[in-house]
Amino acid sequence: IYRELSRLDMALSIFPAGFLREATGTQQRNALHICLVRGIEGEMEAGGLQYWIGSDAYIALAAGDDLEQNLYHELAHVIDTRVMSVCGAFDQWSSLNPKEFDYDYDYAANAERTGDEYLQEGNEAFIDVYSMSFPREDRARIMEYAMLDGQEDLFRSAPMQTKLRRLCLGIREAFHLELEPIAYR
Repeated sequence: IYRELSRLDMALSIFPAGFLREATGTQQRNALHICLVRGIEGEMEAGGLQYWIGSDAYIALAAGDDLEQNLYHELAHVIDTRVMSVCGAFDQWSSLNPKEFDYDYDYAANAERTGDEYLQEGNEAFIDVYSMSFPREDRARIMEYAMLDGQEDLFRSAPMQTKLRRLCLGIREAFHLELEPIAYR
């Protein structure tokens, strides 16, 4: 437990002061709760999940090798909610995709998709097939992998660069970091 808590603390320490507190809103009563659990069981395998109760955000993370990656993915959903509620940076997100592409808007349908035409080397428009399920999963996957070391190759294509820049723009606008001189990881 101490090892996992230490890893969680290290992963959270990269965020600017006050950032996570602001992720759930600017009201004092809004809070972000992170729960470390042994595992998450259900219809789909998951290393983490995120949900809201009232104005509080909750993230449950399964202990294990993918703790940091799952944390960044679930935090991306909390951050996504914040960005969507205070600025329009993600309003035209679908326009960043290939013209003929449509999200599945259904996890079961997404599980049947191959998506190979959108994952071809040099012209990738998505991190993986799961990114094609919903716009929010697309953004969460981008943040998840952008936060991890050694994932630069995923962002070499023009479509992925454009999406990454839009994601960063949304975060900077929503968290008032436009003038922040530090480029965080």
